[in-house]
Amino acid sequence: MAAPADRLPPAPVDRDWPMTPGYVARATAGRAILRDDPHRPRYHACPPVGWMNDPNGVIQHGGRWHLFYQHNPRASVHADMHWGYMSSPDLVHWDDHACALRPEDGTYDAQGIWSGNAVVADDGAPTLFYTGVRAGPNDRHEYQLVCIADVRDGFTRFAKDPGNPVIPATPLGMDLEQYRDPVEWRGRAGSPNTWLLAIGAGFPGVGGTALVYGSDDLRHWEYLHPMAVGNASVREPVWTGIMWECPDFYEDPASGKGVLLLNAWDHGVQHVVASTGDVDETGTRLQATRTSAFDGGAFYAPQSFWDAKGRRIQFGWLRESRPATVYGPAGWAGVMSLPRVLRVTPDGRLAGSPAPETAALRRDHVPVVPSAGTRHGVELHEAHFELSLRFDAVGTGRCGARVRCSPDGQEATFVGYDPAAGGLIVDRSQSSVDRVNSSTTSLTPLVITDGASFTVRIFGDGSVIEAFIEDEGGCIANIGDRIYPTRPDSLRMSVEGTTFVGGDAWVMADTWRSRA
Repeated sequence: MAAPADRLPPAPVDRDWPMTPGYVARATAGRAILRDDPHRPRYHACPPVGWMNDPNGVIQHGGRWHLFYQHNPRASVHADMHWGYMSSPDLVHWDDHACALRPEDGTYDAQGIWSGNAVVADDGAPTLFYTGVRAGPNDRHEYQLVCIADVRDGFTRFAKDPGNPVIPATPLGMDLEQYRDPVEWRGRAGSPNTWLLAIGAGFPGVGGTALVYGSDDLRHWEYLHPMAVGNASVREPVWTGIMWECPDFYEDPASGKGVLLLNAWDHGVQHVVASTGDVDETGTRLQATRTSAFDGGAFYAPQSFWDAKGRRIQFGWLRESRPATVYGPAGWAGVMSLPRVLRVTPDGRLAGSPAPETAALRRDHVPVVPSAGTRHGVELHEAHFELSLRFDAVGTGRCGARVRCSPDGQEATFVGYDPAAGGLIVDRSQSSVDRVNSSTTSLTPLVITDGASFTVRIFGDGSVIEAFIEDEGGCIANIGDRIYPTRPDSLRMSVEGTTFVGGDAWVMADTWRSRA
């Protein structure tokens, strides 16, 4: 049988094709062709075909949720970056649209439309910010430029600004390790700048940074100073890298803290870090009082925004942990996390729980009842599911579930709290009999107080695993990862834990509308 990629309609070589209805037609056909891939998610946002990575320009506007993303529309490899585009009326059911932005040969973005953000301007119109990369030597930051595009006619047209790039160079005389991925926000009332922008960078021999700019019109920007600077030589409590990719900043009114999410980067090494602390009177400097790992799985490059309900909603990219020799022929690669609602915990960490809207996807409820011993059966055999498991204390050993298990136990993945490991884990050591796939254990550090009750929530969706630990105050830890069971009968699950007191399981519905 031909590989899925070979069964997709051919992608035209015309550079304008991704921006046309022809792209949407191929996307719709592609979703139908790829739907039977056992590793393909059904209720997580994923590309119709081709490659997906960072979420970009995520925004709620005009009664819909708009999610742009790094996308190669012609192949499932990391190349030829466009801004893909999908939208939703309810945060869980998605529609594919033609790509919003494409590279223009011979210009400031000829080498790709890379990551950025979106804001709503004073006139009520959204403005997209992105990193344009022009031709030049590989891996040179002076060829990474801040550009903008206007959203027009109800998100049906996207016009690049004639003044691009709006930040054409790094600050004068500044030696930097990389420079990319702008994020913008409205300045505080009474502050010198109407708009603020931070861009990820690094100081050679020092560590990562987010460089802050100010503007009154979104088009003319003045460099101000670093928001914060990391120390790449320090590994504990968490390593913050030589450069910060895709910074994301906001002030949290519930805790009174500033929140800086950064993606610690070094060549070949990346992970997500959250810093919380005090913001100065200008709203442009952060003095971190807590820096910690945010998500120890395949989760990367998250982006968050305020919705109409005053919630801080976040999406992140769940990276492939199988090799390109496998996902290339599959015809697709990359997945978005579930939408998460962020909170600063009482001890100053950042955590995110699944948006309540995801409950609309629950079907076929099955109660999970404690039994004698430390393992409890779940009468649900499914690859697309949600589990909610309650524990009245940590007890001894792991608290969570073995999911995607084959009847003989040859394949299985444990997801949950492991006090010996020191946090919320996804143990992939037995996830797949195909050893080409990753078999490591992922960890988000966490210590649950003895005697405290908590809930472990686990979402499985083909190759996607997301898990959350919640106490009476809300989410306290999260992790998103990828697994690739190969056996078609790896659908069983069971609960582990001496303190398990009951739970619920559901089949989760398909969210894709398969229409333009």
